[in-house]
Amino acid sequence: MKRQINSSIKAHFIRRAALSLLLAAICIIPFAWGQRNAGEKVSAQMNRNAVAHAPQWTNVYGRAPVVFKKSPIAPFLLSGPFGGTCPSTITQSMSTTIEGGGSVACNNGIETTENHYWRAFNMNEFTGGQEYDVTSVDIAIEAAVSGGIQLNSVTVNIYANHGDAFPGGDWQSNLVATSGPVEVPDQQLTFPVNIPISAAVATGTLELVLEVIGADGQGLGNFLLVGANSQPETGLSYISAIDCGTPDPVPVGDIGFPNTHWIFNVNGSCPSGSPTPTPTATATATATATPRLTPSPRPRPTPAPRP
Repeated sequence: MKRQINSSIKAHFIRRAALSLLLAAICIIPFAWGQRNAGEKVSAQMNRNAVAHAPQWTNVYGRAPVVFKKSPIAPFLLSGPFGGTCPSTITQSMSTTIEGGGSVACNNGIETTENHYWRAFNMNEFTGGQEYDVTSVDIAIEAAVSGGIQLNSVTVNIYANHGDAFPGGDWQSNLVATSGPVEVPDQQLTFPVNIPISAAVATGTLELVLEVIGADGQGLGNFLLVGANSQPETGLSYISAIDCGTPDPVPVGDIGFPNTHWIFNVNGSCPSGSPTPTPTATATATATATPRLTPSPRPRPTPAPRP
């Protein structure tokens, strides 16, 4: 009888423990689902659309551009900054918030090809035509997913453009500086990703042309999308990719994605210091001796004669 009672008590505790664990699981599961961030959603969407095809322009949702509620269908261009104050950051992005699905790249469904992303900054508007010394470039990453062989990488190039506005002009023959390939660890919805680069864009340069190259990921299982959004921009975003039949830079709207605006910042400054003023000669005062007055002789009384 005593053994039966002990067995019943043990069974009761086991049932209660099992019920407690089940209740905890029920409570934790919705919480865990709520912790999924936007980056995981981007990754899940990429996995759903991972079907091999010939290289073509797509975002993570496919070929159709995403129209965000915050933005009109056509890109809204604002006038650029004027005054030539030489800012520490040059940008055409009105917002650095990355929108999932906002980017686009030439890809074969599972890997991105070599993609070139461009912006052209009018230096008369940003610095008044002064020299600008670049120290680094900040880029946004919507998704960087490597296939396990090697990481994705980007190369940043800076050109000086004269004559006609980009994509015209002579920028192709005026490469000022390059970062060389820089590895990009796997990540999602990240800003800023800072790329050090040293470049002196000379006085009188019409445009500082920025090129960000996403390395070819074919055969490596690599997929890379730079970050973008649909917020207003003060200059057009450009793209090119030989594998998608677009070897020369074109506005992203020309390939059917008018709401894709790259999030790129260029950091730097104008050369420090100003012309030393010419010293003005200051006359040195020469002390002039003040003449002393000659004292007037005092009259002396005439002595009385002695008897």
